[in-house]
Amino acid sequence: MDFRTEYNTNESKWKGYFDLTLKPERDKYYILGVVSDPKGSVQTTYTTIDGVTTTEEEIKSEVEFSAQFAKRFEDFVLRIGLMENTFGFGADYFFYRDRGRLKFDIWDLSAKEAEAEKAHARVGLDYSLFKYVFISSGVDNLLNSSRRGVYVGGGLSFEDRDFKYLIGKLPGVSLP
Repeated sequence: MDFRTEYNTNESKWKGYFDLTLKPERDKYYILGVVSDPKGSVQTTYTTIDGVTTTEEEIKSEVEFSAQFAKRFEDFVLRIGLMENTFGFGADYFFYRDRGRLKFDIWDLSAKEAEAEKAHARVGLDYSLFKYVFISSGVDNLLNSSRRGVYVGGGLSFEDRDFKYLIGKLPGVSLP
């Protein structure tokens, strides 16, 4: 389970993530996520007065969802599925005993995002400082120069055995 936030220098906005990773096997897993995106959608309004049509676009914050399938090959992972409400795929390279991760993602292939002319692509690096704390940085929206920016952030990561320990200490609760 991961909670993270990222600040995008170009957009001057924070974006929040919650991901739940289900690993039935070490080399195969599923990632379910919720994203709070400050530039999630564009609402377009067309107004016609005396034969003249004007267009007004309003950018709205949106809650978006992700659901990905991931397959691991040694230190390399391929992912595919729903990313922030659209189809996408990605790849990860893990290093230093999985404390570091180099990642690449591309989604919104039909460029439906606000102020986007091309798909949304990002490259980044995550690094675990401590057991539960990680930092994240990279370049977001590589293909759209008007929205391209550096992001920095961090988060908390927990595993099921962490919750088993915490919940098991509550009075009247026991877990196998």
